Amino acid sequence: MPSFLSVFHSTFKVFAAFLVLFALASCANDLCDTSFCLNDSDCNAGVCECRTGYVGIHCERYCGDGYWGSDCKTQVEPDTIAIHSINMFNFKFDSCSASVSPDFHLQLFNKDTLVYAFDAPVDISNGTYRFEPDAPIKRIPPHTEYELKLYSVCNASDSLILTAPFALYTDDNKFPELLEVDSTSALSLSYTWNYAL
Repeated sequence: MPSFLSVFHSTFKVFAAFLVLFALASCANDLCDTSFCLNDSDCNAGVCECRTGYVGIHCERYCGDGYWGSDCKTQVEPDTIAIHSINMFNFKFDSCSASVSPDFHLQLFNKDTLVYAFDAPVDISNGTYRFEPDAPIKRIPPHTEYELKLYSVCNASDSLILTAPFALYTDDNKFPELLEVDSTSALSLSYTWNYAL
């Protein structure tokens, strides 16, 4: 039969082990109490676990729209895209359309479906023109293929002078302010991204 001393010794060991575990758990909680985690970040054993789009010891630094990860270099796919304008730089007109006021128009297609027909462009500088929709063309899925068709108006009939297929978003396009669509005419888009991070 075990002696009182051996039972006490065994009970003390179990109690001491319990106290150590309790102290460690309390210590981890205490670390989170004193840790300063920002931007709705979680704390785990005194270490801030940043939510998507934030980095730093205290999750204090915002990566910026479109990026996340420990180095803020991972590109985030947007939920939707909005087109604000389409620009043409140094466009050369044929003899029919070379007038002071540009005599051409632009259409945006998704496959064979007309998405938007732009009015005549605004001449924003010598040889640079901007087509602007009445309101931004919104809720465009990021990986949708589009096509721009530029028409010249000659003798009351439209003449197709440029077809430019493009994708608004790629996994590595680095979110340019202007997306070049056709390098021969320097046709580019001004657009923004919408995220639900």
